[in-house]
Amino acid sequence: MTIFLLTFKGAQAAMQGEKEFKEAGFSARLVPTPESISAACGLALRIKNTNFEDINQFFSQERRKGTGLYLIEGEGRSKQYTALDWN
Repeated sequence: MTIFLLTFKGAQAAMQGEKEFKEAGFSARLVPTPESISAACGLALRIKNTNFEDINQFFSQERRKGTGLYLIEGEGRSKQYTALDWN
């Protein structure tokens, strides 16, 4: 299963992002943003069971706002976040 994490500038943008992704059929939910990634916003969007191209296309269609996209690898305390070039 592929899991991505999308970060935002603020909580309102994160909540709007969750709504838009869910309406588009993505499996997405808000989670706390890991401190190792960003302290700008305490919420991030966890998106699973999709691929990078679908996320990138969804964002480019409507010029949606996000500050970073990360691939999540590993589980529990051994999670690693790899920043992806996107949008």
